[in-house]
Amino acid sequence: KFYSRNLSEEAKKGLYGRLDAGVYPFQAPIGYIDHGGGKLKTVDPIKSPLIKKAFELYTQRGYSIRELVKKMYVLGLRNTRGNKVQKNGMLRILKNPFYAGIMQICDKHFEGKHESIITMKMWKRAQDIMKGKAKAKVQIHAYTFRRLIRCKPCNFRLNCERQK
Repeated sequence: KFYSRNLSEEAKKGLYGRLDAGVYPFQAPIGYIDHGGGKLKTVDPIKSPLIKKAFELYTQRGYSIRELVKKMYVLGLRNTRGNKVQKNGMLRILKNPFYAGIMQICDKHFEGKHESIITMKMWKRAQDIMKGKAKAKVQIHAYTFRRLIRCKPCNFRLNCERQK
């Protein structure tokens, strides 16, 4: 019992030691290249722009998860096995703070030394949209003079709307 317990503690000590040093000791997520053995993960030049595009489409254009999966498949995003990234895989990508430079293990956060693909602001915006705290702005009609005219007494911008 003592040997097993001691081995477990030593393994955890080594794991958290690497995390404190800013090195991710697990397999690299999609968009990064894994060099193995305690080395930093590097940005994949092919998949990382697609990951960034996925975050942009989700946070700025108001794509749903299913629409995002279809769009990213057409653009060429594949998982580590070369297959289509499914809905749960896309959710895992959008929830992973590793892309913003933070490593999360068991609700503990560690600053990573790897290069981030997206900004922390974009990652937090994606989390707010997922939790329903923020709504993605969807522009249905593109009016020419939208929000350019101001009301003289109250100084608010006037919006356009379509009526039957």
